[in-house]
Parts: sequence; structure tokens; C-alpha cells
Amino acid sequence: MNESITALRFKDVVEKTKLSQSTIYRLIEEGKFPKGGNYYGSRMRFWTDQEISEWILSNLHQEVVR
Repeated sequence: MNESITALRFKDVVEKTKLSQSTIYRLIEEGKFPKGGNYYGSRMRFWTDQEISEWILSNLHQEVVR
């Protein structure tokens, strides 16, 4: 089993989800969006492509944006 993991930076998440930065931050604060992780304690945040794809699929029929 050779699965590669693709790390997405914030700008990539914005592009993939088509949500604004402020909407993503708000959804994270509300616990409605994956928080992602940090590279070795740095401030650089990342998400995996898989977790964002799963979030998109699980929220297709929900209205997450007010």
C-alpha cells in the first residue's frame, strides 16, 4: 500500500473549497471546519487534501455559509 499524502496550505484550501478566508476562519472557530495542523510547531498551517475533500463531500447538502 503506497498512499501519498498531499498537504494543502491555506491558499490551496481557499481555492479548493471556493470559500473566503474569513469564512474558513469563522467555520474553524465554530468547529464546523477542520483545524488542520502545524509543521513542527511553526505558524505554517496545513491540511491534507483528503480531509478537505471529505469535508466538502460531507457538507454538500448543508448550508455552512450564513
